[in-house]
Amino acid sequence: MDFTLPYFWTMLTDQYSDCRSNGDYHCFVIDSAGYLIIHESFVDPETSIRDGVEGRHVAEMEPGVARLMIANNLLERGQCNNYQDERVQYFYTVRQGTYTSPRSTCPSMKMFPIRGTNAYLVVVDKLSCSGQTYSPCNCPSASSSSSVRQCQRLGDLQCGCPCGDLFDYNKCDGLPSLHSHNTACPPPPPSLALPPIRRTATGPSCSGVPCDRSTTHEDCFGVVGCEWCSYDYSTRRALSQPFCADSKTCPLGAVDGPTLYAPISVIQPTASGKVTSYCSCTLVQVH
Repeated sequence: MDFTLPYFWTMLTDQYSDCRSNGDYHCFVIDSAGYLIIHESFVDPETSIRDGVEGRHVAEMEPGVARLMIANNLLERGQCNNYQDERVQYFYTVRQGTYTSPRSTCPSMKMFPIRGTNAYLVVVDKLSCSGQTYSPCNCPSASSSSSVRQCQRLGDLQCGCPCGDLFDYNKCDGLPSLHSHNTACPPPPPSLALPPIRRTATGPSCSGVPCDRSTTHEDCFGVVGCEWCSYDYSTRRALSQPFCADSKTCPLGAVDGPTLYAPISVIQPTASGKVTSYCSCTLVQVH
């Protein structure tokens, strides 16, 4: 099943009503490395367009939760040597299992593994901190030439985002001068770059998606190809009267916002055309 992030969020809040934005709890889903799969900010057009939704780590987005998870050994730091980039990489692994913190903890939280996946649902009590704040984790920005964050020598070593640090590599003996005890990092996954989507020049057109029939964002998110338009990208302001329209009109909920997809080229059909497959996610109950 393929669905958009807003629809994923709707499924989550429908399944767990405590996770709705007007409730007393704040919910998100992380994978086994601590990266966010879905977060409330991902369905906010202004935030998602400005900050992006890919590669966001719990240490960056939820530092209070990350500190609590590290202190209770739920989030364990590891390191490996990336010999291709001559860099030691620091990463996290989420310890499997269910966890409930004491109600007196700030923040008070619960974590549940989602059955059949490498994902975890985290539920945070919004009222548990009573106005207290916690300092951010050490999360330097990724460099323009690399998607890997460069570790900072100074700063909070107790809580930080996954990062990398260059090491001196002795090409004669094939070992770094430091960190030689680390295991080698696994090879990077193959590139997921996809060719342009093919559309035939002939054939009947698809029927239009009746997005305008949906009058609430819950109904709009449930229709494939529709987006709840609540933000004006040109003026950087929220719309006073949001509406439901096709995703080309307001990608990520922003009217005239930047598209997430490459332009679709119109070509003549060929006998050897291939069908492109996409990744999909399915929300299942936790145990």
